[in-house]
Amino acid sequence: GNFTNTGIISANANATGSYAYAYGVDTGDIGSFTNSGTILANAKNTNATDGSAEAYGVDAWNIGNFINSGTISASAISNATDRAASAEGVYAYDGIGNFTNTGTILANAKNANATNGNAGAYGVDADNFIVNFTNTGTISANANATNGDAYAYGVNAWDIGYFTNTGTISASANVTNGDAEAGGVKAYSIGNFINNRTILVSANVTNGDAWAEGVYAGSNIGNFTNTGTILANANATNGYAGAYGVPAYDVGNFTNTGTISANANVTNGDADAGGVGGYSIGNFINTGTIFILVSA
Repeated sequence: GNFTNTGIISANANATGSYAYAYGVDTGDIGSFTNSGTILANAKNTNATDGSAEAYGVDAWNIGNFINSGTISASAISNATDRAASAEGVYAYDGIGNFTNTGTILANAKNANATNGNAGAYGVDADNFIVNFTNTGTISANANATNGDAYAYGVNAWDIGYFTNTGTISASANVTNGDAEAGGVKAYSIGNFINNRTILVSANVTNGDAWAEGVYAGSNIGNFTNTGTILANANATNGYAGAYGVPAYDVGNFTNTGTISANANVTNGDADAGGVGGYSIGNFINTGTIFILVSA
């Protein structure tokens, strides 16, 4: 069926000593999804020994056409032992055909004062595919953990056919006593990638390892074009810091007229940074700036 929201949808789940799950929209297949209103999902778990907190702005199996000009927000907070806080702005178990965002999509996860409790945040997440992705708005994922690991990804999918960003995509992971990983765009393969504006990534750790990746492709990127800014910053104290602008196994055609920056900073540990990395690049053209900084 089709889904249209011009109003307010709010889901709130609060638990003490149990699980907290909040879904703004939770369904199977959606043919056409249109939101110009507000969708909120908030989950909070306090003082629990065995219970997690999970929040989903939109949770679906498949979405044919997705259009958001409003606000979609997911927030999860957990203080549980050995459990996680997980937040996803938009999640499709299978995939999304056409994705267009001109509004705001937020995902925030926090696991505070836990023992072995993790935090994970995804702005947009599709287990299998996104055929066409267009963003002119804001997509943000933030994960924070104390005594656990944190990971945050702005956009995550197995395959992305066509990707165009003229908005802002950001991901931030912050940890005390654990590891942090953050990625702006993460996929196994991307057919055509165009960034005309901003992708910001930061991973910050005290007593652990930090990884920050601007655009990651485990297999290949067919065509890569950047006229905007891609920044990856990793900072660690008593650990390791790794920052990479565009790590991909294979890139067919690479063109950069903008800025790609990778900064790795560590106090009492090791650091590594790379601007553009991969097994092979077919054609490489750079008239912009590729900046790498390692501080140790």
